[in-house]
Amino acid sequence: MTGRQASLLLVGWDGGGAVQPFLGLGRRLAARGHRVDLMGTATLGDRVRRAGLPFHPFRRATSWSPEPGQPIERNLPAFTLHLLGPEMAYDTMDAIERLHPDTVVIDHMAVGALCGAERAGAATAVLVHNLYRPWLDGGYAAEWARGRFIVNGGRAKIGLDALDGPGSYHAELWSRADLVLVNCPAQLDEPPEPLPKNTHYVGPIFADPRAPAAGAPVPEPNRTPLVLVSLSSTYMAQESLAQRVLDAFEGLGARAVVTLGEGLDPAGFRAPPGVTVERFVPHARLLPSVDAVVSHGGLLTVQDALAHGVPVVCLPGGRDNYQNAARAEACGAGIALDAEAEPPRIREAIGEVLVEPGYARAARDMAGHIAECADGARAVARIERLAAAATRARSPRS
Repeated sequence: MTGRQASLLLVGWDGGGAVQPFLGLGRRLAARGHRVDLMGTATLGDRVRRAGLPFHPFRRATSWSPEPGQPIERNLPAFTLHLLGPEMAYDTMDAIERLHPDTVVIDHMAVGALCGAERAGAATAVLVHNLYRPWLDGGYAAEWARGRFIVNGGRAKIGLDALDGPGSYHAELWSRADLVLVNCPAQLDEPPEPLPKNTHYVGPIFADPRAPAAGAPVPEPNRTPLVLVSLSSTYMAQESLAQRVLDAFEGLGARAVVTLGEGLDPAGFRAPPGVTVERFVPHARLLPSVDAVVSHGGLLTVQDALAHGVPVVCLPGGRDNYQNAARAEACGAGIALDAEAEPPRIREAIGEVLVEPGYARAARDMAGHIAECADGARAVARIERLAAAATRARSPRS
């Protein structure tokens, strides 16, 4: 426990890689003795309460919520309004007025919440669960640029100025926060120079090691290589990709555990001998035993693999997957393929990362950089310092 208990409000939303750092950070801060409240999409409630933390669902920001078997992209207008519109700003302002947090920590894509915290004058930390650089001048910035009029319309409603700078409006908004905490090591990203003074690479925040083990037993060790296949925890219409990856193991001479995630039924797929297909198996149970990971390129999965010194084969299917796959390949720790790659090309890539020692060596180098980030400790320390400074600033002078 720290010397002083802080009051902290974490604001997030229910989408893929945004959830694990949100919950993980909440657990770690609570374990340090702080009062921690989490607010977000109503569908997060059960997961937050199982973590032993108080949960406050959004009251107004209800235009979108995740649906099993439905990709986010199928309801993109509602999803965009959920993150960028003023409803989340009003909810955040209400929560700040009700809970009086010393510091608010907000997922970087929850733009409405960031605007609400700015309007309330709260000490604010931005939690970036993607690579940072693409939001400045890369793919993410271009994809979200069309939402600027929604953001500025919402800001006008709550009495804030427009974000009309020449670059990314996300970056302009983050520049107004006290802290920006990036959930990857700098060596995996391409940090801009100079890095803004409020921005810090704090590394990934992994799942709580106390989480209950579930799913299939870990295969017994033997001389045959073992591969983990993880094709997104959210539905991305990955049926064809999953079957092509399964077919790639035919004749490869490797075992595999394939995890399908939400929306896919293991009974609907053909698996060759030596390949087990499951909905879910905690990666922490398997990664110490595997020799390679095949992934859609989600940043959590890529960093999970690299943290264990395991090389990756990525078949990006959308969202941030392309940038993550490209960076893993650029670091020498994996191979990036097209999502439409056929089984022979997938088989070749898996075989290459299993046989060529350079991939594993680069993955082990990245594991060292990730270990230095201490699994959330850097983020916790930064937030604690911000909360203490915010408290001192509010205290009357003696």
